[in-house]
Amino acid sequence: MINLVHDGLFDYDTTGKLIPVIAEAVPTSTDNINWTIKIKSGLKFQNGEPVDAEAFVRAWNYGAYGPNAMGGSYFYSRIKGAADMTSEDPDGDGPKEAPKPKAEALTGLKAVDATTLQVELEKPFSGFPTMLGYLVFYPMAKACIEAVDTCKDKPIGNGPFQLKSWNKGVDLTVERWEEYAGEKPAYKTLTWKIFPDGAPTYPDFLAGQLDFETVPEADYDTAKSSLGERLLEVPTPSLSYLGFPVYDDFYKDKRIRQALSLAVDRELLNTALYQGRYQVATSFSPAGIIPGAVEGTCAYCVLDVDKAKALIEEAGGWPEGKKLKLWINTAASGANEKWVKAFGDQIKQNLGIEFEYELVEWNAYLAKTQAHEVDGPYRLGWSPDYPLNENYLTPVWGGGADQNRSGYENPEFTALLEAGDQAATLDEAIAKYQEAERVLGEDMPGIPMFYAKSATAIGENIDLDSVVINPVLGGVDLRLLKLK
Repeated sequence: MINLVHDGLFDYDTTGKLIPVIAEAVPTSTDNINWTIKIKSGLKFQNGEPVDAEAFVRAWNYGAYGPNAMGGSYFYSRIKGAADMTSEDPDGDGPKEAPKPKAEALTGLKAVDATTLQVELEKPFSGFPTMLGYLVFYPMAKACIEAVDTCKDKPIGNGPFQLKSWNKGVDLTVERWEEYAGEKPAYKTLTWKIFPDGAPTYPDFLAGQLDFETVPEADYDTAKSSLGERLLEVPTPSLSYLGFPVYDDFYKDKRIRQALSLAVDRELLNTALYQGRYQVATSFSPAGIIPGAVEGTCAYCVLDVDKAKALIEEAGGWPEGKKLKLWINTAASGANEKWVKAFGDQIKQNLGIEFEYELVEWNAYLAKTQAHEVDGPYRLGWSPDYPLNENYLTPVWGGGADQNRSGYENPEFTALLEAGDQAATLDEAIAKYQEAERVLGEDMPGIPMFYAKSATAIGENIDLDSVVINPVLGGVDLRLLKLK
């Protein structure tokens, strides 16, 4: 819904290339620190306010200001002055030892005039333009800054649709904004039907009550034969992996981490659990989808039980009586529990190591992993926020041991990330990020398992030729749809 009600500076095509939307062209820079972004003139929000450079300044400053507690605030961390926008007190009203942030505005962000946005970064980052299609870089109307809670329920956008109605827990409908300056959609309204967590949805599609639906694993074979060309399967950049608590003394030895990865037959699990729908991961970033991603950076993502046993022996052997403890977040579908338990079964079968697991509610799970409170491999997933191989590295494994969930840190890895950031061109940067990923593939702070494939059922009301599934962004491009 956000991507239909709002426009950003850019969108991404199916190869990850930037497509200017509000921006006139790709940002320019002579040093990869100072960036100039030219904005189209004459654009408006749905309340009549201008979509100008100032609309981006106020949005990014609001998002970066720590007391506002915005979940995407870390995306502004590369902009000069971001560090002064945060404090240890997330509400800004705590005790004296946790004062409000030093600043309320990013010093590196400036509206030169109505159509010129100037951004100064703390350090060079040639990949900065690739970030700017992500929703945290969208503009905000002044009316929304002044009444944030109101806009949470009734957003003031600048995109091709505006919110028509929202029956919470039931459905949400947007309607075409007739004053939209860009290409208007071919249909007038779109409704999302809201289901309780865990409720079956595919029967509603079969009954003609939904125009799109993801095919459940249990129905995949039947759907493949019955839907024909109306079942669209596209690789996605969504990675499922197990992270290691590298801060735990036992898992500090990379040979243990390498061995556990080598002891699992990913192809077998893919066939047994997912009817072969998924792509077995051989890297930490998905080749063929994300720019710069290459196959085979993980030498330990193949089945080699003998080598796994040898590595454990080299590391001093698996302690007698020690169980492999696997951490899993709860999910209504039980899908996470299923594959992680299957992972444990393979470890038991191939290495003779018993396992146990602990299920934790999602919010508590995130807090525990972030606080380094788990004592065994933990299940997580990652989908990119912007199409660059760096986005699979820095946010998940970078930042220093205290900044990522695994506690992983390697000076060589960090140096290669920084070399990529400071490279003169994006191609040179990508090459350095690829080197960094090879270091990751040797250290194995996590075990890449699968990349998902989408299996989307398309209803008879939709013109099939108008359906485009963007492998970078995931999902159907709803702006392009046409009805039969």
